[in-house]
Amino acid sequence: YENYTLDFGLYGFYDKGDIYKGYGGKFYNKYSFLKENKSKNYDLILDLGDFDGISNDGNNVVSLSRYGFTASFSESFKISNFNSNSKDLNQTNRYSSEIINKGIFLESKLSNGFYQYSDGTSQAVYSFEIGPSLVFGEFRKKLLDFTQISIIPEFVLKNGISPFAFDDFNNDSRIKFNLKQQLFGPLILGYQGDYNINTNSSEYATFENVRISLNVSRRAYSFGLSYSQDDKSILLG
Repeated sequence: YENYTLDFGLYGFYDKGDIYKGYGGKFYNKYSFLKENKSKNYDLILDLGDFDGISNDGNNVVSLSRYGFTASFSESFKISNFNSNSKDLNQTNRYSSEIINKGIFLESKLSNGFYQYSDGTSQAVYSFEIGPSLVFGEFRKKLLDFTQISIIPEFVLKNGISPFAFDDFNNDSRIKFNLKQQLFGPLILGYQGDYNINTNSSEYATFENVRISLNVSRRAYSFGLSYSQDDKSILLG
């Protein structure tokens, strides 16, 4: 299975956070490949825009144009297979429209981002992450029949700094935790968060980007609530 997409989009902001106003366009390029026990994804986003926003030191308002890109290559390889021989959906698949792909996986991702600004400044970030994920359970029984866990360390290196406060790349290495657990019937509890391991960061040894969710998953539909600890927001989706 292979898939390639190319999209273009325009965006605009007004009085959003540290941005007074901004507008621009993005090209989205995505390629995905799936074969038996291996999957790959390539993503490239090209970005050009103009912004008025709070400066990185928080003392001024700056008006600059910006161009750059973000790119990533991710790969998932199944180390151990827990799947049964049967791949057919039947009346027992009440909580998912897909057969659960069970096993132990090795997840890896290499990412790069770069922005150049009209005042001559620039910033670049490089990150690499690798770690295991585990999926087990059929998601057919009513109680605790689906679990997905991943623990992925991410290591980050950054050069330069943004003149804006809103788009400065984060340079904190972290350990990413992700959990999805069926509670009862179609109810799934989710947790994701990043544990900061950058000893030079003021947020060292704390959890960031924490999101807790409660989802309802059925064969024909799904919806849920999620709570973001950082901005104290609730999303229904």
